[in-house]
This record gives sequence, C-alpha cells and structure tokens, in this order.
Amino acid sequence: YRNSVLNGTVTAYFVDFKDRIARSFNPDTLVSHDWNVGSTTTQGLEVEVGTVPAAGFSAYASASYTKSTMDGDLARTATTVYAPKGKQMPDTPKGMAALGLQYASGPFMVNLNGKYTSGRFLTLVNDLRIAGYTTLDANLAYQLPNFGLFKNPLVRLNVSNLSDHRYLLANSGSGSSMAFDATGNPSVYLGAPRFASITLQSDF
Repeated sequence: YRNSVLNGTVTAYFVDFKDRIARSFNPDTLVSHDWNVGSTTTQGLEVEVGTVPAAGFSAYASASYTKSTMDGDLARTATTVYAPKGKQMPDTPKGMAALGLQYASGPFMVNLNGKYTSGRFLTLVNDLRIAGYTTLDANLAYQLPNFGLFKNPLVRLNVSNLSDHRYLLANSGSGSSMAFDATGNPSVYLGAPRFASITLQSDF
C-alpha cells in the first residue's frame, strides 16, 4: 500500500517443515548438538508502516506474529517420551514490534528506535520460559562539510539499550541453549547493557 502520506506492507506466510533440525549450544562444553524434532508448522503475519517525511519528521512501525509449533511427539530414550506436539518451538518469540521516530533538518539527524520482543520458551515441552523485553536505541548524526579527500563526512553518536534495561536471551550467538524439559537446565544469557560509540565515516 502506498499514498502521499504512508507506505505499508502486509505479509502472511505458512511453512510446513519436514525433519526440522533444532540446534542446542552448551556453553559449558562449547559443543553444539543437532536434534531432529520432526515436522513443524510455522505460520505468521508481518505488518510494516512508514510515513513520508513531513517538516523533517518521519516514523516507521512494524509488528509480527509467529506461531511455530511441533507436530509430533519426540522420544529421547526407550523409556522416556517427551510430548512437544502443539508446543511453540524454543527461542521463537510469538510477538515482535518496533517503532522508529526520526527528525532530519539540514546536516542534522536524530533517530529513536524502540523494539519489543515477547517471551520465549527454553524447552521443547514449553515448561520453562524467559520474559519478553523492550529496548530503546538512539543515534544522532551530523553531516560535516567536505574537506580535502573526504567527501560527505558524517559523525554519528550511537547509543544502544538507552535505558540500560536488563533482560535475558536464549541465544548466545553460537546457537540457542535449549533442552527437552526444565530438568535439562538450559542456559540463558544476559542481554547487552547500555553501549555508546562515536563513528566517523566518509566517501573518498
């Protein structure tokens, strides 16, 4: 959808997995394990809306809903059978949303971005869950005049997790830490604290 004020898209999707592989990372042994969790069904909806800049102001918003469920039961040993059928895949948030606001005037630009991620399960049977969280990022940029070999130089201040919000993650970057059930004691990771950086970029 597009008009003189708004641009927007809506996307619906459905994915039928066969023999889906789930990867679990153990931070104590630094070893990853691949599990075949059988068939899974993923369906969802994504919505994005952005405004056309007006008087220097613009905004962007997005939201998504994902339902990713396992279709069968999973046997680990001859005597122990786990029943994840109908449960949400671990480390798969059902809801995510983002909102960005920007103001630009001449060489100056400021941008604020908020992001919400819903809670996620850590186990295949969904008996252990970490809470959702919201973070806020900001950046300010200023376009400097050209000088010498430097063309379009830009200095930028970036601040991530502006409120220094403390939250937990199921993924360390090396893979999600998940287990069959809570007795497997899956690990969690602390989200990144507030971080600020200054960058200078230029064309040549």
